Amino acid sequence: MIISNLNHSMKFVLLTAIFVFSSFITVTPVNAASLSASINNAPNNIKLSADAPADWIHWGYVPIELDRKAGVAQQITDYVVVGGADPGGAEDLATGYSWNDGLSPAVNISGTRTGKRVFQVGRGFEFTVPADSTRKKLRVYVGANRAQGKLTASLNDGSGATYSTFITDKTSRSSHVVMLNFKANSAGKKLTVKYVVSARHASKGAYITLESAALENIGGGGGSAVTGTSAVAPSNINLTSVGKVDWVHWGRISDEPWDRRAGVTPLIGLLEKVGHEVSPIPTVSNVAYSWTGGKPSSSVSNTKTSLRIFDRNKGFKITAPADTTTRTFKVYLGLIGNTWGKITATLSDGSRPAYTTTLKNSSGQTTYELTLKYQAASQGKKIIVTYERANNRTF
Repeated sequence: MIISNLNHSMKFVLLTAIFVFSSFITVTPVNAASLSASINNAPNNIKLSADAPADWIHWGYVPIELDRKAGVAQQITDYVVVGGADPGGAEDLATGYSWNDGLSPAVNISGTRTGKRVFQVGRGFEFTVPADSTRKKLRVYVGANRAQGKLTASLNDGSGATYSTFITDKTSRSSHVVMLNFKANSAGKKLTVKYVVSARHASKGAYITLESAALENIGGGGGSAVTGTSAVAPSNINLTSVGKVDWVHWGRISDEPWDRRAGVTPLIGLLEKVGHEVSPIPTVSNVAYSWTGGKPSSSVSNTKTSLRIFDRNKGFKITAPADTTTRTFKVYLGLIGNTWGKITATLSDGSRPAYTTTLKNSSGQTTYELTLKYQAASQGKKIIVTYERANNRTF
């Protein structure tokens, strides 16, 4: 049964959701991996707290010999040895390191010139940091003393992105900063940094040093974002074409309260009620939806079905996955009569302010296409979208 009374003055409808992945910048696919770098002499003094809003690490400061940024998820791993190295402590390095946000007991340290060193050719250090489709910057602070070190960085996403450089000081000690700018072609990958002795320029006292690393997410809000736009929807929508990753349609009378894309892992969550316990009522939309490859109905043409709810501050909620991948979530929403609908889109990690907007309709029926562009600051989060009747008028 489909209720088709469109003259009720206090209702709005929730129609259909589409879930697709895309990029903020359409000319650059979100899955394009990249790795570039530059190398410079390190300044005399480095403030790790300023260089690393995401994470930092320092090696060699006694008695702990491993110091980290406090209050964040640890992303930079401790080193593992390469080639059977047996690193020792290094002091009086060319660069001093300071921080004021370290883990206890070394919370506030000023100008320590410490690190870890390795002497033998072919031996050294290796560590990793997470990589995904968010652009990141890693500063790696390394040194050489009458020796040459080879630094190599590589992504494990299968893109083949690698970088290598040599750091040489034939007569004395020096510190250098290698600036790595990178992103992987998908979430859950790693950037591996390896630094080994490649040559010695003295029989004694020739070594390389691993000193510090600092990680920064490039972009506003530490890599997270929620933006949105709305426009009047087209009169015909093919969900198979638009929802290539997942789609859901509500309101058809069938074995289930929804139809959705078959053969994929469901990403769009179940429809939830906001502010009420009454089930939404099927109604007629002014937009026709079609699809193939759905379930429980595998193929449908031009259905004008949807759901509606009447009262103020009552509505619907849906969720979808959020992580450091840039994603697009499209939701088709309707208004009937002289009615307003309030949209709120929130990231579950709280890393960005919620996106809010109000759709307004004076008479008749209008369907809007809401397009949300978003990414979270970390993995395993959600975007939460609510749609509620906003005005309180008497007609």
